[in-house]
Amino acid sequence: MYNFNIEFHIIGLVLMLMIMTMSDMNTTLTSASNRCFRILFFQSLLSITANIVTNIAINFSAVLPREVVYFTAKLYLMTLLFAASSMLRYTNIQAHPEGFNNCKVSYIIDFTKIMFGGAILLLPVYCMYDEKSVYILGEATVACSIGSLLYLLGAIILIIVRWSMVSKRRRKAILFSIVGTFAVGIAQSFDHGLELTSLYLGMSMVYVFFSLENPLDYMDRRLKIYNRMALELYLSEGVRENKKVSLIIIHFFNMRYLRVFFGAELFDDMQRMIINYLWRYPSAKVFASDDHEITIAFEKQEDFEIARKEIAERFEKEWEIGEYSVNVKVSMVIFPSTNISEKFEEAEKSFLYFRDEMLKLPESTVYYVGLREIEEKKKHERMRDIFEDALNNDGVTSYYHIIYNRNTGIPEAVETLMRIKYEGKFIDSSEVIHAAERDSFIMRLIERHFENICRMINAVHPERYGIRKIAINLSAYQCMQKNLVDSISVIMREYGISPTFFSFEIANDALQIGGAAVRMNIARLTAAGCETFLDGFGQNNLDMRAFIDLPITGVKLDAGTVTTCLSNNYMKSAVELICHVAKELRKKVVIYGIETQKDLDGLKNIDCRFLQGNFFSKAMSQEDFRKTIMSSNKGELI
Repeated sequence: MYNFNIEFHIIGLVLMLMIMTMSDMNTTLTSASNRCFRILFFQSLLSITANIVTNIAINFSAVLPREVVYFTAKLYLMTLLFAASSMLRYTNIQAHPEGFNNCKVSYIIDFTKIMFGGAILLLPVYCMYDEKSVYILGEATVACSIGSLLYLLGAIILIIVRWSMVSKRRRKAILFSIVGTFAVGIAQSFDHGLELTSLYLGMSMVYVFFSLENPLDYMDRRLKIYNRMALELYLSEGVRENKKVSLIIIHFFNMRYLRVFFGAELFDDMQRMIINYLWRYPSAKVFASDDHEITIAFEKQEDFEIARKEIAERFEKEWEIGEYSVNVKVSMVIFPSTNISEKFEEAEKSFLYFRDEMLKLPESTVYYVGLREIEEKKKHERMRDIFEDALNNDGVTSYYHIIYNRNTGIPEAVETLMRIKYEGKFIDSSEVIHAAERDSFIMRLIERHFENICRMINAVHPERYGIRKIAINLSAYQCMQKNLVDSISVIMREYGISPTFFSFEIANDALQIGGAAVRMNIARLTAAGCETFLDGFGQNNLDMRAFIDLPITGVKLDAGTVTTCLSNNYMKSAVELICHVAKELRKKVVIYGIETQKDLDGLKNIDCRFLQGNFFSKAMSQEDFRKTIMSSNKGELI
């Protein structure tokens, strides 16, 4: 017999029992992480216990049957292997917040654990001791050492590769535990002693335990309720456990003013009063993002249905705060459980998407997220993917629609059209513009479109074939951008093209939407030497005043005007008058949308120099455009 330094094992065991008693005081909100830590904890506790039992069995090997001694040794090796595999699994969860069940690493762990565990059971093991230590030898020990060290090495590599995904608090703890256990494993591989394992396992578990999320990190201490971080963890837990969680998101508009008006103490009392009101529903959980937003989560659909009506009605009434009666202005998003996705990352995206939509709403608006809104979101996300793909894979293409001089019958200008190509098909232009403006892709797209045009000019040299102007369409959103002229100017200088070669067609609703910002950009474009046209002239009440006051080059009359002229003599006279006024003001008029010979005949007596439409030629690619303008030198095309 020998004295096997029981104090090391007792210290390790005491440390583990200390964690067990504290676990109820320091629980983690992420259920996957919590479950895996508990598995790691109990396997480490079992390993320490098996270590003590093995030491005792070897110490009394003269009395006990050899099979019992070898069984306890193999049991200890198995628990040590499983503890190492759980450390890798725990590290994998921390490095993959989206959920370890979706990661291939977990499957590799399960497969190799079965393989190494089977090797430990089947291969022989030998036990011995001397005055210094207890030793476990044999092929089973080798299998345990190789498996454990591979798990711990894999955990080190994983945490380094996914370093940014692991919270700062847990990086040191996990690395300390892994590296230390790895070092002890290496030492035992050479010495095969059991002295330090229990002590170090206990220390590792204490360090990892105190690196878990602290509940106070998830509390708004002023309001005594959970914060936004807790909401995200709650949603992730709900999704992983297939809970049906419905949400009501409330955004407060006048909180900053109320804080200044009431002072901090009364303002806090008001917020607590609102929160206490929201807590009145049995299954409700209330989360505060900041002073301006509160989210209520419901696990019971009946509570949710009652609450969404009552809360909206309650905020229409005043709140009694001390001596004051206050109307708290809010907007709300009603997010039913049917729209919570099975995958947490998708559920979180939906939550953030509709929360951002809420911030765009005016006060006193209730935004219910139904099937139509979900479809709009999917369509919106699809368009974002299309834009990213188009910008990254040369999917932004430019087509050219020729404008003809009526007097000479040959091309004199060309309107450029931006087309987005995705998976071999062109996306509808109106859909593209609306979605691009919504996501602020529009400026990146127009810059890419403008670069295409400049490359075409340098490659084709359309000016050699009589093309005097290249026209580019600008939407209302583009016309409002402060950096519009600067962005365009930079590209023109980069390709060495004069601003006088370009004209910009301003959307018909731009002046009404953008006002002063649009007028400023028109003035800057004109000052730079570019021409500017009002597109869709006649569709806006501001058109005639802008036609006279603004420094624009001319106007474009749309296809509807052409069609109306053929059947209405008054409209025909109005078009003739516009052309006459334009001539007096030395401005140009382009009539587009001429589709048939009948359309052209209807404009016979109208003094308009520039015509455009599919009757003459359709929008065409760069190569077809080059061929068309080259052939125009051989004779009239209209």
